Amino acid sequence: MLELHVYPPAFSLPSIDAHCIATIAYFSQALPENEWRLIADTPNNNPTGELPALRNGSIWISGFANIIDYARKLNPSY
Repeated sequence: MLELHVYPPAFSLPSIDAHCIATIAYFSQALPENEWRLIADTPNNNPTGELPALRNGSIWISGFANIIDYARKLNPSY
């Protein structure tokens, strides 16, 4: 299962960061709910030191564009 690590929610939004919100929106539309989960986090808790960050097993990807590219490589229909 993919783990999408983002800044915590605030102001009735799923995250306080625009890139995190954009990544969440993409995943919500493109990936089945049972293939990923959302984790509120801080940059210090992952090896990339950035958010949004995607974890797939031992692989970490950070940044909106990199995450989308990685998801599309996993499944071109995304």
